[in-house]
Amino acid sequence: MHDGGEAGYVGGLLVVNGFGRPLEFHCTAPFQPTPTQAILYGATLANFIYCEQLGGALIRHLKHHPLALVVQQPLLLELASQSSFPWLCLPSPTGLPSADGKAMPFATLRQWTIAEQRLIGCGNEAELDAAITYCRQFADRLPLDEPFERIRQALEMALGQAR
Repeated sequence: MHDGGEAGYVGGLLVVNGFGRPLEFHCTAPFQPTPTQAILYGATLANFIYCEQLGGALIRHLKHHPLALVVQQPLLLELASQSSFPWLCLPSPTGLPSADGKAMPFATLRQWTIAEQRLIGCGNEAELDAAITYCRQFADRLPLDEPFERIRQALEMALGQAR
């Protein structure tokens, strides 16, 4: 997810194989909440933007069934309950993902460290274990957060072309 400034918020999803090669890419149109939406959603505005307007739209367009979905925005973990695959987050070093300062309400919220990067995951335990094994193998080839830089660059390019 990327704050495009005046253009609004945009989301991007890149599905890569184990070698980091792209299998599919999707991005949303920029979304700028109206002042009325900001008032009505109040403290839940960020959840609305990231989960309903951006993340949900991206997930609906998935053609591949990923082994896991890795996100950087902790709020997106709320979408895990709506999918059939585990979700992993590379959170900021300041703490556990939370929407409002409280721990996210998941039955399964586990933590790992892979190549000095902390991951938090939720989903089916067996599927999480398989996803973590895959992430460890991926991290032997590329940093886990490397695909996010490609998404950022693609979104910035798309926003630049749209202006």
